[in-house]
Amino acid sequence: MKNSSDTPLASELEVDDPNSDVPNLPPPSYNEAMNSPEVNSNWQQQESQPLPPQGPPPQQQQQLRPPQHPSQQQSYSSLNSSTSNHSYNRPSAPIPEKQSLRPPADTPVKLRPATVVNPNPYLPWVYSDSVKTCKKCGNTGYKLKKEKPCSSCWKRYRPNTRPPETKSELQRLVLNPPKPKPINPNVVSLPPGVRPMYQQPQSMGAGPMVVKPGDPRIGGVLCPRCNGRGLVHYFLDLDTCPVCRGMGRVGTNGRPL
Repeated sequence: MKNSSDTPLASELEVDDPNSDVPNLPPPSYNEAMNSPEVNSNWQQQESQPLPPQGPPPQQQQQLRPPQHPSQQQSYSSLNSSTSNHSYNRPSAPIPEKQSLRPPADTPVKLRPATVVNPNPYLPWVYSDSVKTCKKCGNTGYKLKKEKPCSSCWKRYRPNTRPPETKSELQRLVLNPPKPKPINPNVVSLPPGVRPMYQQPQSMGAGPMVVKPGDPRIGGVLCPRCNGRGLVHYFLDLDTCPVCRGMGRVGTNGRPL
């Protein structure tokens, strides 16, 4: 073991003192520092340097500023005002008139003059001069006594047609002809310009077989009145055949099926 006498003392150790270079004198006062030659030399150098050129007056500075862009709200407001002014100054286009859905007015019916051979101008046919005058109706289409339709004349000139019952009804139909009826009663007439919306039919299973009037699968024989059409002419229109009731076929006894 080493003796304690061998360890050196703190005063004997070589240690660098960081404050060894710092002088022990106090710092100079303010007046002494300002009067030192170093400060005076620096002050003279600053005074000897030329001053920078003065800028333009404030009015010119405002003119030299970069253009300021308007804000987004101001630009939108100015754009709206300009468009509104243009819209007021723009010449107005003519507004198209709405097409009325009413049908055009019917043209007046022109009747032929009554003559001795053709005394009834409302009939849909003309008697020839070479044909003898009908004894039943006198070429009027209606019997002279009972004022009923002359069956011989109507069957000859308008077969498969159900004539009007009286002369007054014939005149009314000629002066005010009815609108044509659709063959299918479920069809609805639409005004012009309207397109129907197609609906896909829903399958409801196998239904009854649908055939046209006069089809042999109905049975019986062809109707002698409508020849299997199921429809007869009612003056200027079509109507259900009164013999077969629209079936186009009748039984062997001539009655509806």
